[in-house]
Amino acid sequence: MNAWILLIALTFTLAVWVIVFAGLMGYHSWRQCRVLERRVERYIAPYTSELAEPTLSDRVHAWLAERPQGQTLLELIKEAEVGSDPGKLVLYTGVLALTLFLVGSLFLGNLLTAVVLAAGAVAIPYFWLQRRAAQKWKRFLDQLPEALITISNALSAGASIIQAWEQAVQELTPPIQDELRTVVEEVKLGKDLEEALTDLRARVPVPALDSIIASVLIQRRSGGNLAELLSETALLLQEDIRLENEMRVLTAQGQMSARLVGLMPLALFAFLYFFNRSYLQPLLSTKLGMGLLTIALILEVVGFVATQRIATIQQ
Repeated sequence: MNAWILLIALTFTLAVWVIVFAGLMGYHSWRQCRVLERRVERYIAPYTSELAEPTLSDRVHAWLAERPQGQTLLELIKEAEVGSDPGKLVLYTGVLALTLFLVGSLFLGNLLTAVVLAAGAVAIPYFWLQRRAAQKWKRFLDQLPEALITISNALSAGASIIQAWEQAVQELTPPIQDELRTVVEEVKLGKDLEEALTDLRARVPVPALDSIIASVLIQRRSGGNLAELLSETALLLQEDIRLENEMRVLTAQGQMSARLVGLMPLALFAFLYFFNRSYLQPLLSTKLGMGLLTIALILEVVGFVATQRIATIQQ
């Protein structure tokens, strides 16, 4: 009897181990297949995307790409690095604006409110994209002196210009790393360095980059100590960035005051609208009041933009 119990226990244990082993082997094979799929996907994706039925976001993307203003918007979305398909982002923004317009016109019964809500649904994402893109290029400018020093040191050590750029790619971080890597890859694929640098200047809206690229191109044509030139340029650029940061700190209070003054009328209007709407009835229920409210809104926007420009020191 004890022998039968022992045999059953051993058989059950063996079966459990076989099931566990088979499960582990199956999981390992599934992970290998997933890794292989991800490696192959980037090569076959361009072909499969052409065969697949275009979605609504793809049609929106194609419609924007055919128009100059749409191309500018797509480039802004790309620079902002929002991690979303541009067509989907534009489509969702349009749906949100239409929804807010219907809510304002049907439920609130006020066409001006509907227009303001719809305009805000479009303007807020647009300004947010502009801010993200500006922050990206600000980080690029802050990294530029370090990149120039790295390239200068590599050139002083005897490296070629492409080897120096490759070393900068290895040592730096995005966003400047991505742009430098693009230049290196274009040159390796056969594009002339002058053409690759010209494309970089067109791709990156940083004014300080123009003089640097011009210096590199002039040095390639006429000769000279490029390492020393880049090193001195890096020092000048660091000083310029330091002064710009100091000016930003000195003007921060003025900019904040301008924003508060610009937002106070809107905040007061919203407070009266929700807590004492009868006080605003002459403005909301008559044609004269709607006209005056529209003029006040336009003047509010113009005043806000003007105060921001006055409080900001233009470089």
